[in-house]
Amino acid sequence: MRYGDEMPLTLRKTDASTLSDAVRRAEDKTSAELVLVVLPRVVAPYPTAIAGAALFGAVALAVLLFGDFDVDELLGVPATLAFAALGFVLVWRVAPLRSVTRASQRKRAVDDAAHAAFSRHGVHRTRARTGVLLFVACAERDVRVLADSGVVGAVPESVRTQWSRALLACTSAASLAGAVEHIGESAGAYLPEGDAAVDALPH
Repeated sequence: MRYGDEMPLTLRKTDASTLSDAVRRAEDKTSAELVLVVLPRVVAPYPTAIAGAALFGAVALAVLLFGDFDVDELLGVPATLAFAALGFVLVWRVAPLRSVTRASQRKRAVDDAAHAAFSRHGVHRTRARTGVLLFVACAERDVRVLADSGVVGAVPESVRTQWSRALLACTSAASLAGAVEHIGESAGAYLPEGDAAVDALPH
């Protein structure tokens, strides 16, 4: 599921504890085990950024060679390189990701990153197969909810789709924490917290 035209979610390092606490509170309401992964960027637009660097460098070189400027030859190369670096940074950091990458590329990259996170964080290793990965790719404005077989069998797909929509609506750490707690409460209706529940996954 992808964001609409709203601004992507932006988090600070200091928000990590807020989100970890939200995951713990969510897990108090269900036997499902939640793992929240938020990445600032999944797709690295290297080819487009390099093209931007080449364009800025070429323009700078043309201006120095053919413009009405009296520039020392020794300064020409550093100036060209500086403009090339500026072009790279502008495309990498400033240009909207959707304007420099294809939608299919972004979707595939988010899919791959989410499944890699599912394996890396051991979401499939819970005793009752009740792990759930909540994956947010900020720059791509995209999310994935990957549930293990125990959750898929207990929680209707329509409910899991609502979880994705809740994540999509987040624009701050506070709203994301609230969405995570809501997901825990919703999961608890199908997978209630029990005395035998064991938290096997790191937050």
